[in-house]
Amino acid sequence: KKYFLSKDMTSKTKIVLFKARNRMLNVASNYGSKTECPLCKLNKDDQQHLIECLIIKLTSPVILNNDKIKYEDLYSEDTTKQREIAKLLEIAIRKREEIIDNNAEN
Repeated sequence: KKYFLSKDMTSKTKIVLFKARNRMLNVASNYGSKTECPLCKLNKDDQQHLIECLIIKLTSPVILNNDKIKYEDLYSEDTTKQREIAKLLEIAIRKREEIIDNNAEN
């Protein structure tokens, strides 16, 4: 794919993009489960919900204030759009893991 050759993306962003496009991110629906989001408990735990989850949004101004990057950009041929959604997913994954880890400690 074109994004592998892009000089505008870090290796980590390319890996997130690859995993997201191949439904390999660590969310329940990618592994056959139909459970709800472990944070908000309002929606199915899937990749798209990572950038829609209210709890993640409230802890990440970048995601909360996003109004132009769409989940569907993941499958675009535009590497700029792909990079932006991958970066947003990176942030969401990091926030989700932080929140889950903090809840486990308490």
